[in-house]
Amino acid sequence: MNTNHIELSDGSRLECYTMNVAESTAAATPEASLLGMRIFAESKRKRDRECDKDTYARIFRENAYLFLDNAAKILSDSRLFLIPIDEDNSMDMGITNITPRATLGAYVEWWLYQNDLSTDPEGRLIWQVCDSLGAGSGSRVCWSIDRDGQEYDTPLEGDDHQVWQSFADVCNRYSDAVGKYQVYDLEYAVILLKELMSDDDLAKHRYRMEIARNRSRVYRMTCQENAARKQLYDSRNEFKKFLFDTHREALEAYYAKCVNLQAAAVLAREYLHNQRAEMRRLLNEGSITRKEYAARETELRRRAQEAEDRCLQYKHDGLKQIFGIEDYRLMSFGLIERLLTGAECGNPGGNNE
Repeated sequence: MNTNHIELSDGSRLECYTMNVAESTAAATPEASLLGMRIFAESKRKRDRECDKDTYARIFRENAYLFLDNAAKILSDSRLFLIPIDEDNSMDMGITNITPRATLGAYVEWWLYQNDLSTDPEGRLIWQVCDSLGAGSGSRVCWSIDRDGQEYDTPLEGDDHQVWQSFADVCNRYSDAVGKYQVYDLEYAVILLKELMSDDDLAKHRYRMEIARNRSRVYRMTCQENAARKQLYDSRNEFKKFLFDTHREALEAYYAKCVNLQAAAVLAREYLHNQRAEMRRLLNEGSITRKEYAARETELRRRAQEAEDRCLQYKHDGLKQIFGIEDYRLMSFGLIERLLTGAECGNPGGNNE
């Protein structure tokens, strides 16, 4: 059974090139060798000797958008996907720092599939999620970069662990494959991708990035709107509770009268139903005429409706009398009933019932 593959975030399998075929692969691609391809089959220590870490990191940052623009190619070639990226993405866990083993493909997947977390508020790509504190800010920072190569430090404002964890989760999917299979040198990968990339590919992805950037802004604005709505909801409920506590004695009398009026309305409606049944019996016996039946039923309906109207009118006028013209619309009989029985303010609309 062939196990030389990794499973990507979308569920697809990406075949990997084992180390023992490195030489044959290089021999079969002489043009690539002329471009400077180096298959990394040795340890991280040797790679550090061959390529200065700062230079390597600079190559990664300066070409971040090239990598994203060529996401399809990177996600279809394990020699690109598994290129290790040594950025300081450590998270202070108390006793020790944890640093995900990032690869080029992990970064690309994170940028593609978790755009709301992998970009800063301006839609720029985050290339480093670190645990260091911003000077004087009291919050952790991330580093992002725009298409012109300008770098920005951005406070994470309390979401540092969520951002870092989302990145670490992607990296951890492929940590076992790092150093196990063939990979291109990062510098060669840049040369290769630039050779393969067309103007149409670049234009398409720039449109996609603009869409993703706007989607990210909409998401943030929606979160802000939801937070503002919650604050409005909470402040209105606090104000309702304040009004209730201020006028509690008057509201207890108001509630008692409303209950009595409701009971009277119910009795009037029940009396109507009972009398209607009795009048139908008399009508069938011939004791009353249809005209008499209609007149009596109309009068009973009027009385029942008047009882209901009195109840509804008092519910409205009583609140206006207690709270005044400015505040009575915030309250309702149902809310008063819930507060008197110890329930929470659960009616954000404040419509009168």
